[in-house]
Amino acid sequence: MSPASIAHPYPLYERMHRRGEPVVEDPSGVHLVSGYAECHALLRDARCSSDETGSTMFHRMRGRGELSGEDAALLAKAPFMLLDPPAHTRLRRLAHTCLIPAFAGLPERIERIVAELLDAAGEREFMDVVADFAFPLPVRIICELLGLPQEDFPRLGRWSGAMARNMDQAFNLDAAARAEGTRARASILDYFHELIPARRAAPSGDVISQLVALADQGAADTEEVASICALLLVAGHETTVNLIANGVLLLLGDPRLRRRVADRPGAAKAMVEEVLRFDPPLHFRTRVALSDIEIAGRVVPRGATLVLLLAAANRDPRRFDSPDVFDLDRRNNRHLGFGLGLHACLGAALARSEGEIALREFARRVRGAERLEARLTYRPTLAMRGPARLPIRYTSVGPGRAGTDSFTPHERTHEMHTTTTTELTEDKLGLLMQGHVAFQALWAGHELGLFGHLSAHPDTPVEETAKALGIEPDPMEVLLGALRGVGLVEVHDGRLRNAPLAEARLVPGKPGSFVPMLGWQHHIVYPGMRDFTAALRSGSSVGLRHFPGPGETLYERLADHPDLRAVFQDAMSGLSSLANEALGTCGALRGLHHVADIGGGDGTNAIALVRSHPGLSVTVFDLPSVTEMAEENIARAGLRDRVRTHSGDMFSDPFPEDLDGVLFSHLLNIFTPETSVGLLRKAYDCLPEGGKVAVLNMMQNDAKDGPATTMLAAPYFLTIASGQGRLYSWAEYESWIREAGFGGYERFTDLPFFHGLHVGTR
Repeated sequence: MSPASIAHPYPLYERMHRRGEPVVEDPSGVHLVSGYAECHALLRDARCSSDETGSTMFHRMRGRGELSGEDAALLAKAPFMLLDPPAHTRLRRLAHTCLIPAFAGLPERIERIVAELLDAAGEREFMDVVADFAFPLPVRIICELLGLPQEDFPRLGRWSGAMARNMDQAFNLDAAARAEGTRARASILDYFHELIPARRAAPSGDVISQLVALADQGAADTEEVASICALLLVAGHETTVNLIANGVLLLLGDPRLRRRVADRPGAAKAMVEEVLRFDPPLHFRTRVALSDIEIAGRVVPRGATLVLLLAAANRDPRRFDSPDVFDLDRRNNRHLGFGLGLHACLGAALARSEGEIALREFARRVRGAERLEARLTYRPTLAMRGPARLPIRYTSVGPGRAGTDSFTPHERTHEMHTTTTTELTEDKLGLLMQGHVAFQALWAGHELGLFGHLSAHPDTPVEETAKALGIEPDPMEVLLGALRGVGLVEVHDGRLRNAPLAEARLVPGKPGSFVPMLGWQHHIVYPGMRDFTAALRSGSSVGLRHFPGPGETLYERLADHPDLRAVFQDAMSGLSSLANEALGTCGALRGLHHVADIGGGDGTNAIALVRSHPGLSVTVFDLPSVTEMAEENIARAGLRDRVRTHSGDMFSDPFPEDLDGVLFSHLLNIFTPETSVGLLRKAYDCLPEGGKVAVLNMMQNDAKDGPATTMLAAPYFLTIASGQGRLYSWAEYESWIREAGFGGYERFTDLPFFHGLHVGTR
């Protein structure tokens, strides 16, 4: 833990992992935690405090006179990230309430600023990536959100940098730097104290104005509002500066990576997550033991300081395969780059969006870039890590989003080029126009058993395959032409095989198969979606006319259509099965004893949960016609002792009793935000302290422009399912969970088939 570790910390982390001791104590009594499992557990442990004024180290420093009276006075005004519940919960919730509405339209604003910065770089042949790109983007965004004047940006940036260095606190051996940080914090608090009365007199709709309005209603005092503003300013950009700079550094060293990030939809998002794991902007956080804590065979005494080395945990070989390799295709990448638990980064969604857009556009537009300095100089902080400067030169900067390809011909390889969702080719437009035909070709291949046959008999001659399916040669040629056109089958030297994705997803009975969803599309979605235009005009589920019966939703009417109900439940079970394995292994529900699966359908979720969680029992809560199916599946699985059913209406009937967990799987997307918050509040009211709510669903991104599979679900919900609802974004679910009263929040990304898991703790 010395400044010498700043430039090259990873060899140190590797040595710590090789020693096989995830927790070690240094001579000063500080406990260094490098293991992923240990950091993960301690970040969520209520026995760990974020208030360092209670540590033995703090009292020693104060006893040695290393903390001035000014230091002590400022520590009394600590930001909520350094507080514990209930003060932390109250202030974080206040900040969150004001931030979420401000996030609307942010992707467009980020795109605009990134374009401006790169356009300006295009007028030169060199730039400092930190000073000219990575720094001004997040500073401008957070200052716009707070409503701060542009002329104040330079001094606010200086103060913020000094405060960020002071995050090292006791580990910062530079007394001058510590004093500079103290002065910067005092200056920034004075700045906001001057601004607050002006916003009270003339509110402008920005975050500060909203904070002041809520404070005037008794939510906080003026000191707390100033402290929240200071934290939002610093945390709102310092992490992102390093995230972008570290990402660009990786792009500069790997032309192939740069091409993939520029060309492949979703690659920039994946890169942000892997940068957060591989070279994160935040390397450690500290905690204080409130009582003796046993971890990894050691007892950490009360008052001891724990340094949670998040960057080391992200390279723990016990958790990540090839941890020292940057892998854009890494699966199950649940890194600790933004922390975890009650103190997880409040602005993670903002930082992710800024990083994704900045790295994607840099990769697209900046051509022939190379570093001007072989040796990097890092910012003089231990906790926050990123280059102090990153000068580069380049041959040119390509046009913005409306322009042409960002690579010159000599840079192009023969890798497959995939257009983004916003770039529509004539072939893609033709596929949209003939989408019904494409699906019917897929459905025909399924009904005829083609994909299963080719899985069992790959590389069979076309003629033999046609004979096996009972199809004449000419119709077989028509079917194969359609399926080859959309990339589902391949023909090599007259022999037929499934394309890789068809082999993985379209073979009946294979784990992860999409086959159950095909019947739902064919029998329910296609008939009802013929009324989409009428549904748009009326704002109601006109497509329900194809499914006559009592009730205002598809779910109620399926009770009168047992065959369709079975098709629907098979599809929902198949969809749930895609993510259930991750639900069982991510640890989100570990330690719970009794979970209610609200709208639990045929019991697929419940059965999977109890199989992966010894000691857990689950109650499936659904309509009577559905719980009958669940009881059959539960009996077939031999799990009647651990999985029960409870018939009822989720709105009018009480949830099951004696719960410590509530699961909403593929459910809240059916309803409006107001209805969803109501259900989450109902879950909150029936849970004890420490109880958890989990929301599992397919996710929109926070920009609400992808992925296409989830964006196309909203028309189904409007036209057929319920006349309301859609697949919502990460930020929307998080805001509902917090609005319902849950203090702790955690999200689990990288689940299969665009799924995400949100967990709130009461």
